[in-house]
Amino acid sequence: MQTLGKYEIVEKIGVGGFGVVYKGFDPFIKRPVAIKTCSAEDTETRERFRREGEIAGNLQHRNIVTVFEFGFENDIPYLVQEFLSGEDLDRKIKRNEFVPLPEKILWLVQIARGLAFAHERGIVHRDIKPGNVRILDDGTAKILDFGIAKLAHQPSNLTQAGMTLGTAAYLAPEQIRGQPVDPRTDVFSYGVLAYELLAFERPFRAAEISAIFYKILHETPPSLAARVPDVPVELDRIVARCLAKDPARRWIPTAELVRALEGLIQRRPGAATIDTTRTKIATRVAEAATAPAAVRPAAERPALDELEFHHSEAAPRVHSRSMATTAFGFGRPKRWTRWLALSALVAAVFAIGAVWLGQAGRLARVGDEAASAPQPVAPVAAAPSAAAPQSPAPAPAGPARPAEPAVTAAPEPAPEPVAAPPPPPPPKPGQLVVGPAWHPEIELRVAGRRLRLDRQHRLELPAGAYTLTFSLETPSYAFRRESRVRLDEGEAERAAVPIERPGRLTVQPHLNTPGGIVRLDGQMAGPAPLRGRWLAPGEHRVEIFPVSGMTATPVLSQAVTVRSEVETVLTFDLAGGQVTQVRERPAPPG
Repeated sequence: MQTLGKYEIVEKIGVGGFGVVYKGFDPFIKRPVAIKTCSAEDTETRERFRREGEIAGNLQHRNIVTVFEFGFENDIPYLVQEFLSGEDLDRKIKRNEFVPLPEKILWLVQIARGLAFAHERGIVHRDIKPGNVRILDDGTAKILDFGIAKLAHQPSNLTQAGMTLGTAAYLAPEQIRGQPVDPRTDVFSYGVLAYELLAFERPFRAAEISAIFYKILHETPPSLAARVPDVPVELDRIVARCLAKDPARRWIPTAELVRALEGLIQRRPGAATIDTTRTKIATRVAEAATAPAAVRPAAERPALDELEFHHSEAAPRVHSRSMATTAFGFGRPKRWTRWLALSALVAAVFAIGAVWLGQAGRLARVGDEAASAPQPVAPVAAAPSAAAPQSPAPAPAGPARPAEPAVTAAPEPAPEPVAAPPPPPPPKPGQLVVGPAWHPEIELRVAGRRLRLDRQHRLELPAGAYTLTFSLETPSYAFRRESRVRLDEGEAERAAVPIERPGRLTVQPHLNTPGGIVRLDGQMAGPAPLRGRWLAPGEHRVEIFPVSGMTATPVLSQAVTVRSEVETVLTFDLAGGQVTQVRERPAPPG
């Protein structure tokens, strides 16, 4: 696999203005990343690239892309940042995709928050446009590309080479005149972005850059209320103030713009009147989409322990022994009984050796005492008297035999000491065979080890029971599941990955019918249309409430079945004029 620094290159995901953008993987922290490379040779472009790493790397905010690292590989600079799901805002606008007004306002609030955070730290982006805003699958908006950003208190001589119509339409009047820029410059560009998002067309349109510049400098665009009747008057005034020709009339500081938009969310004005029940719904949706990550309700993705997968086949096995039988100790003696018997045998052998050694010592002492005792003396016959008649000795009947020496009993030799039995051989380890998984970022944790299942693993572990924890953490889909396995000595077990490929769910109203607020599996998911939500395969409950007010019961409650690698599309009409439709189509890769 190709690498760039310590990062593994997974695939090429795009070509930017500076070079190629790759999807990568951090093998140490185990997370996906986006890697931008700068292949340009000119000094100015490289300086922009370096500045993006320097500036964005010091901005830590949920609505600004997080930069992890800046480095060089073979004299090619590269920038590593978080890998983001979803798509850029300009793509949504170009498709004229229907987006409910509350959801658009939430995006605008988040973008303004990110800008205010950067401005408070003296950073001016200078290139705010829909192409530099990413909308994630969970509705989070993130500001991208600080390549031409500058510190407000420092001069910058970086120009905007390769100016396009798409970039020119978002320039502030002072940028066109070549005057110094400050946070109010970003506020003007933000106003152009907000106008285009709400009206699906730019406020200053022309076929040539010079004509666009003229309109930005001298013309006032039509009011949003004239083009989009649903836009509240307050929101129209907020955007118009952003587009003021005079920087002094714009929102300053940017935090004031944020407060104005947040106040609009709290009030949530309608076309004519304010509905208090609708305000409650808007507030809940806003909190779900803009709360800090640490306290954000888990409305965008199911909790890990709430997802259930049902499998009809067990994990493939290397041997036919029943895992349940061995897990509860039936069918074979337990290890502690064998060790107890072996310990008793060793103790008996040592006892027998001690008896033998004691008997040998006693025999040796008996032999030593016999050898050192005085030997008995045989009596001597008296000499015959001269007066006494001597009788002749009888003649021997045969040849004389020599006298046999006295025999003394020798001690028995001491027995050889009994050698201790050899220690028992160590138990053979069991083997656990896992993988590879369908997704390279699926991980397994077992016995203190953490493995990426991008290939097959064969682990040797002591015999016993183990808990296997499988997990997948991606921006659009997260899941974790545990399973149990028992390893026997010298035998192998194969464990299957219990994480299935997810499916997708889209909830949308029929054309020209009212929208609604979607509650998915008992948790608020946001306004419809809800597009491409990754879910675990299985049955899910979709409930839809009217936007105008939360009722005790939903207007529509529908059970839908999500299948792996299939997108389920539910189309509804809260007015009751058309039938609710549920259909399936192949899920796009993601």
